[in-house]
Amino acid sequence: QTKTEFGRGVKDIKTTKPLTLLASVPRFLRVGDSLGAGIVATNNSALPGTLIVEAEGRGIELTDEVRKSCYIAPGASREVLFDFRTDRAGEALFRFRALLKLKDGKRETDGVEVAVPVEIPGEKEVVALMGATEGVAEEKVIIPRKVFPDTGGLQFLISSTALTGLTGSVEYLLEYEYQCLEQVTSEALALLLAEDLIRKFHLLSINPRAVLERLLEQIKDYRIERGPFSGAYKLWKDDAGPNLYATAYVAYLLVEAEKRGVNIDRKQLEETLFTLENILEMKEDVLDRMCHGVYGALTTKAFVYYVLTLAGKKVPGYAEVLFRSRDELPLFARAFLLKAYHLTGKYPEFERELLRELENAAKVDATRAHFEEPDYPGSWWFWSSSVKTTAILLQTFLEVKGDYPLAGHVVRWLVDRRKNGHWNNTQENFYVLHALMTYFDIYEREEPDFKAFVRFDGDTLIRGEFHGRETEAKEKKYPLGFFPPGDTLDLSFLREGTGKLYYTLRMEYYPLDFPEPVDAGITLLKEVRGLNGKPVESTFERGKVYRVTLRLIIPMDRYFLILEDPLPAGLEAVNLELKTESQRLWEAVTKRSRRALRLWGHKELHDNRVVVFSEWLRPGVYEFSYLVRALTPGEFVLPPARVEEMYTPEVFGRTEGRVIPGEVRTVLS
Repeated sequence: QTKTEFGRGVKDIKTTKPLTLLASVPRFLRVGDSLGAGIVATNNSALPGTLIVEAEGRGIELTDEVRKSCYIAPGASREVLFDFRTDRAGEALFRFRALLKLKDGKRETDGVEVAVPVEIPGEKEVVALMGATEGVAEEKVIIPRKVFPDTGGLQFLISSTALTGLTGSVEYLLEYEYQCLEQVTSEALALLLAEDLIRKFHLLSINPRAVLERLLEQIKDYRIERGPFSGAYKLWKDDAGPNLYATAYVAYLLVEAEKRGVNIDRKQLEETLFTLENILEMKEDVLDRMCHGVYGALTTKAFVYYVLTLAGKKVPGYAEVLFRSRDELPLFARAFLLKAYHLTGKYPEFERELLRELENAAKVDATRAHFEEPDYPGSWWFWSSSVKTTAILLQTFLEVKGDYPLAGHVVRWLVDRRKNGHWNNTQENFYVLHALMTYFDIYEREEPDFKAFVRFDGDTLIRGEFHGRETEAKEKKYPLGFFPPGDTLDLSFLREGTGKLYYTLRMEYYPLDFPEPVDAGITLLKEVRGLNGKPVESTFERGKVYRVTLRLIIPMDRYFLILEDPLPAGLEAVNLELKTESQRLWEAVTKRSRRALRLWGHKELHDNRVVVFSEWLRPGVYEFSYLVRALTPGEFVLPPARVEEMYTPEVFGRTEGRVIPGEVRTVLS
């Protein structure tokens, strides 16, 4: 007989060093910050002693004495700070060593090392130009004067394919910092559609397919798991309800990914397609309410019908219903219908009529053509724009017909709408990318066989040879400091051989001066007050909490707003969701602005900024408030706050920045 015994035991063992150090440094810095950073030392022994602390900085300048000493009592803690100043971006490494000389002659030591990112204040400026030549092309570039040293650069890209001009669009989608569901899905679609382009032009340092699979996993976090809308997706992870159009957009991604051989979650795809089928069956009044009106509801149905058809699902009856309602659909939704009818092959008369109507909607001049959407109520909800519509119609004509007589005109119009290498927003960039890749695949037929050179002042900056369609692009980067500030570069792009040379020049830099305050459709004002209501200009008392209020004056309806307020490195946003924060602080924010808080949806508290989003604000005056705590003494750069429409970023407002590096800014005493 086997004897079995069970049991458990717990024993806590606690060890304490006689001397312990805790770093007292901010979580980030900006170029131009001056601060006091150091350690909090605790004497865990039973004797008093003398504490000697040594400081060292790498990537940051120590502007104080190297060694400091002080008396420390038994069981007490003392903070010892040193003066530092940042003068370049990158990483600041703080290293502190401490020696405790106890009264009985014993010596104890400890050390701490902390790395902190150092940011460049202000916004990165990007200037890009693209061109093509079958001989020689001349371009001029002016090197800016007042820029942060050792930052930015000049990138040259030469290629035998016009796809060179799409790299800026792909980079925009891959680097876009805000992560609502639409933006994550658009990034994933770019990785899916332009995988070969990303590889050939070295736009990612890692495997694009691995990034795509990570994004597909990330998208699951937006899915509603329980309740009447189980299987649908939210625009933001913390939204209360679903966004039905964005749900169809996710389904489109999953269907396309599976068709292109990506290993997707098949259960997720089937559940999402089932949700789309339920959308088609929803009561009209419910769907209208959830889609901001009848036009939004019909547009969502048209997109859903296309995605289900693309997935091979049968949706009988809806082909006729949607065709009869086509006059109430935006042009791009009619294009989705046309693609669906073409896929089924069962509705040639619908296909012919839609094709005729859409082609007749083109607005044409001598060299360009485009399509404009009527001003349908609620069109903002599905991110409508003429650029998006024009791109979708071009891609649709090429997919359905294999050719389009005005394709070259449409491409010229789209290219003209590009700014600094990309289009206005994530929706426009994905759909233009899709359209132009389809166009170039059909119309780029000549096999290249040539040598290319880019020359400046007699020197060759970059050269390359291109033989055959699959040749990779050639790229070279120069630091901005390679060229004298203020100089005008007269550049020559030369091709020797057969084929067309396509080139892209991209210049990035960070201006020393903050931009001026701007009211471009939205007025943005900022004030800081103590909890006693008294205004604060620049000096904050360490350890105290302050209320920051951003006030927006909006003259007309604004949609999908981002409000971003940078924090100086010496302040930290107070996270009122933490149970460690007092109820009194929560009341300090909400007592004047409970309604204002409800107008803002998704919120993000970062080390270096506070970001909030609102889907829709009507004309009026609005406020958003949050609390900050002063933690680190010093003088800190404070970039301007900014608000903009995500999908029309030319509508924005900006406050004043404090101020160019080298002058006194926010002071924490």
